[in-house]
Amino acid sequence: MHIAIPFATDTIRNSFGKPEATWGRDVANHGFLIGLAEAGAGHRITLFVPSQLDIEILNRTLLAENQANITAVAGSGIAAYLAEHPIDVLHVTDPNMWLGGHIRNQLSERDFVITGVTHSLGNQHFLDWTLQNNANGIEPGDCLICTTPTAQTVIESMFAHLRANQPEFSTPRTEVIPLGTNLAMFRAPTPMTRAALGLPSDHFVLLSFARFNPTF
Repeated sequence: MHIAIPFATDTIRNSFGKPEATWGRDVANHGFLIGLAEAGAGHRITLFVPSQLDIEILNRTLLAENQANITAVAGSGIAAYLAEHPIDVLHVTDPNMWLGGHIRNQLSERDFVITGVTHSLGNQHFLDWTLQNNANGIEPGDCLICTTPTAQTVIESMFAHLRANQPEFSTPRTEVIPLGTNLAMFRAPTPMTRAALGLPSDHFVLLSFARFNPTF
């Protein structure tokens, strides 16, 4: 199977090699990419990036540390690449699936499935993405992956509202695939101790498995 992924290197520019600046989205995107490459024996993975500079950034950072069979293609070369190397699936690492629709409808002569994945739902941008997805030809044969059943309920409710008010409004189907955990990371003691983090032994520490968004 040939899988293509539009990949923004801002996640690398912002946080690669800088643990103090790492965003959850960076960890999710980088981990997914490397996990897919390591688990998908026989799969072919191609990253679509904006420019040749982005290819150079990938080659000396994320791809340099992971010996995976991954090819990067700059935006200006996507149409020519697809003509010679058809893809089976284009996966977008957020709900912004319209980018995949544009590539399929404008740059490729062959059809393929487009998938995306939910991130934050309490965000006005999600509605914007949904409208752009529809305008760029995202179809019921495409799929938006929801990381929890609750996320799927929210998404399906929004989709139903849009279709009720616009009968020809097209939305992708949804499937629930929970976020994975690399168990190998937890089989031995980790160096993340108070001393390593510079935390005094008598300070109260709160651990969150989510993120804190300040609201003004």
